[in-house]
Amino acid sequence: MLLVSIGNRTNTVLVIWKTSLLIFFVLVVCYSSYSQNLVPNGSFELKSACPTYAFQANKIISWYDLPMHQGTVDYFDVCATNVIAQVPVNYMGSEIAASGNSYIGLITYGANTNNREYLETKLVSPMTAGVEYVVSFKYSVAEECKNACANFGVYFSTTQAQGTYNNGPIPVSAQLSTLSIDTNKSGWSTISWNYIAAGGEEYVTLGNFLDDVNSTVQVLNAGSGSYGYIYIDDVSIEQIKCTLQVNLGNDSSLCFGKTLILDASTKDAQYLWSDNSTDSILTTGSEGNYWVKVTVGNCEAFDTVTIKFLNCAVLKLPNVFTPNNDGFNDYFSPIVSNQIASMRTTIYDRWGVKLYETDNPLIEWDGQNHSAGTYFWVVNYINLEGVNKTLNGCVTIIR
Repeated sequence: MLLVSIGNRTNTVLVIWKTSLLIFFVLVVCYSSYSQNLVPNGSFELKSACPTYAFQANKIISWYDLPMHQGTVDYFDVCATNVIAQVPVNYMGSEIAASGNSYIGLITYGANTNNREYLETKLVSPMTAGVEYVVSFKYSVAEECKNACANFGVYFSTTQAQGTYNNGPIPVSAQLSTLSIDTNKSGWSTISWNYIAAGGEEYVTLGNFLDDVNSTVQVLNAGSGSYGYIYIDDVSIEQIKCTLQVNLGNDSSLCFGKTLILDASTKDAQYLWSDNSTDSILTTGSEGNYWVKVTVGNCEAFDTVTIKFLNCAVLKLPNVFTPNNDGFNDYFSPIVSNQIASMRTTIYDRWGVKLYETDNPLIEWDGQNHSAGTYFWVVNYINLEGVNKTLNGCVTIIR
């Protein structure tokens, strides 16, 4: 697992659909937030009684020393009746609580004795397979330690972990483990991982699961104890809740012959389109329903849009008509007339004499009193976008 520091996150990604005619704005927003802490009493504030000496983690509600293990975890609290277990000054050093009044302390390195201490609790609810969680805690290296052990792990299990009737490392492999720690003995540092659950994890155990030979140890300049020892506070396991929203916009129409580029590019994302392609971009030149699923980590977003293609010719006029009163093709009128707000048509003979002029969008020139032959027309129109356009051409009367 990659060691990372996680806070509340909001990632906003703008995805643009491009075409030579239309531009679609696709908004993809990923909100990452945390839910309930699955660790009961994660800051060790709840207790059955104040500690009267060291080695009294059994007084912390919901936590306990590992069964069948000789190592015993220390419990420190402001209310302790013995200076050995008090906060901030105790037998291992001086440190105020990261939050509240309490924290724990345990041995992580035995100076070639393999001495280990572990603390375990049952989660509020089992972890869900495939769901991502943020696992974190705060720590401080105790001042009375001469050695700092870089290895501290978190072990998840579906049943309660057990010791081996001694105080050595238990024979399990931690799913999460540090590779280094801050050796500053003043103040608290934070360790945080992202963890995807296998499913059913219901117990969590804290400690170093490596033996002394395989542990990474840094010798410190101060301290009387040869072993490694750290304070722990604010243990947290929270599910990352992700809401990924994709808005592809309204259904739209495009002109035949145009190409639509659907661009869902999002950092660190995976894609699945309606045609089963997995690229970040989909190019289409036909109408239909298009959808995309964007996946970022455990966050998924899905949306669909319908694209229709139209004959987008704005104005098309015939080049011949037959004004013979047979009820068919008797008028000079548009074959296609789209997206026109207003228009004026003027018709001329071959010498440029104006014969007919109308604002009628259907034109409806019947050519009466004019002989068979070729005539010329000019159409000035304003489209629905308010743009002035001019078309011209010729039409032949056949009698």
